[in-house]
Amino acid sequence: MELLARGRDAEVFGLDEHTVLRRFRGPRDLRWEVAAMEAARDAGLPVPAVHEIRPDAMVLERIHGPTMLEALLADPGSAQAHAVTLAELHLRLGQITAPDGMSTPVGAGESLVHLDLHPGNVILGSAPTIIDWTNAGRGPVSADPATCWLLTRVVQVEAPAAPTAEFTVAVGTFVETFLDCFDLPDLLEQLPAVGRARLHDVNLTPEEQERIRAFLDDPW
Repeated sequence: MELLARGRDAEVFGLDEHTVLRRFRGPRDLRWEVAAMEAARDAGLPVPAVHEIRPDAMVLERIHGPTMLEALLADPGSAQAHAVTLAELHLRLGQITAPDGMSTPVGAGESLVHLDLHPGNVILGSAPTIIDWTNAGRGPVSADPATCWLLTRVVQVEAPAAPTAEFTVAVGTFVETFLDCFDLPDLLEQLPAVGRARLHDVNLTPEEQERIRAFLDDPW
């Protein structure tokens, strides 16, 4: 197997040209993650097909291309275009009703929420494709863009080389363009709930936790 990516709670291996194995650190219940992916695919959202479920892994359709984050690192001047693309994915996702029985980690609502939909979880294949549905649930439509706003401001970027000053400026442009696509008061109202949810993420570093608390106190 070819190691394609190593995340904080999973590794992704290429099995062949058409499939990948996403293997977690240990067994987990994948029913709701798969249900979220299937609901999104049924609604026409670009999401990898699930071919097989194992106790600690999933065999998925392989999507060829860089992540949006990798594309931003390679070309910071593309920030505005990618921000609009990501906003469009959020808006489409917000129109999908979550399957019955899904958890509500950020409050009541009917929408399918990904809760980790940031540039690192979009692969720019033949169509921009949303990956990593581990945190998916049911909630208010503004939860996803609010989460993306928080994450792009506070989570450390894991890259082969330290982000350049140009990339740091591009992140500011990206966030500003992204926020222009939404009703800002709705996102501000949702920030406390999504912030509390993120603080329960065991994969966050202490620095990231402090940055989240500081952001919630003053998002500007």
